[in-house]
Amino acid sequence: MVSASFLCGLATAPWPILKTVLQFYTTGTTYTRADPEFKNSLRCNIVFALMSHMGDYVTQHDFQAFAKPVDFKQLEPPLNQEPSLGELVADKDNLTWVLRPENAKKAILFFHGGGYAMPLLIGMVQGILALRYALASRDKYAIALLDYLVTACDKTYPTQIHEATDAYKKLSDLGYDVVMHGDSAGGNLALAVARFFSYPDEARAHFSQYRQFSWSFDAPAPQHMVLISPWVQPSKAPQRTPGVDHSGDSSPRKADMGNWYLGSEKYSEVWPFVDFEQTNYEEHWAQVPAFNGLGSALLTYGERELLRQGQESFIKKNCRNVTVKMQKGGFHDVMLSVETRNLGSPEDIVAGRHKKKWGYSQLALFLDAIAT
Repeated sequence: MVSASFLCGLATAPWPILKTVLQFYTTGTTYTRADPEFKNSLRCNIVFALMSHMGDYVTQHDFQAFAKPVDFKQLEPPLNQEPSLGELVADKDNLTWVLRPENAKKAILFFHGGGYAMPLLIGMVQGILALRYALASRDKYAIALLDYLVTACDKTYPTQIHEATDAYKKLSDLGYDVVMHGDSAGGNLALAVARFFSYPDEARAHFSQYRQFSWSFDAPAPQHMVLISPWVQPSKAPQRTPGVDHSGDSSPRKADMGNWYLGSEKYSEVWPFVDFEQTNYEEHWAQVPAFNGLGSALLTYGERELLRQGQESFIKKNCRNVTVKMQKGGFHDVMLSVETRNLGSPEDIVAGRHKKKWGYSQLALFLDAIAT
């Protein structure tokens, strides 16, 4: 059952849909005027407008409506013909291969977004699978994805960190150089994993109290990371960036999703692994190879996303050796929320016609550069 609030959101949805349709064919929408990705797709405009609208109405357990096992057969051929697609990694039922080239030495570990409440969706799988066809170095990367438990099913901190660190260690134990890739909440999770293995004594002192989980702290620290619109301060409502029009963005506008994630935990006890905007380089990132120059990291975000102020504060304090790219006119999580909805046919994806899209092109440049 969905909440009364969610039903109220659905009841009032026709107006933003109608407004978007009328603007699309006349003056242009807030999206078409900012990002060329929206100019030829009414569907993208409507979907993004609905995401923004429903963000004010959705409650924690409403996301259970999306909690269905991902069926990789839903992908159309030739995308569903990848030999390893859907195979379990080391018998972990929540960690699956998207692709696994025979001679790949690196593995991209994908953590999806959704405020820790939205479960993995087939569109996310197609979006990360499409990355293969944007890479010149495609055969040098395996890709695995973690279908972590979400707060819609009352799974709270540190459940997701346990699952993510376990997945990272499994891939590392298989001999892969693991590149963590997280968008939005997935970016928050990737940052937590990076700190976990880079500061094992701190991690052991904190996480050992959660005895319902079996922790392992001995994997090598991540050398490379990709952060797409990372959610760096989930426990706080985002502040608007002065002079920026955030209208229509799908970023979380309140702290409720972050509070769902924290559950009964006290902020004062968990913030170094959650609220990364409050961290500083010397204490929290100097030992992370992806941040200290021994490795590398890419962080992208949109000019118009509501999370921008927190992201830029985090960047200023901590990203000394990180490649940072801001998309002019861009919204939150553009690659996985927008570009993946506008990839064309499966044949178009395999032909790599999406590799010039802003998000995919930035990621391809970074991954191709570190492939060897």
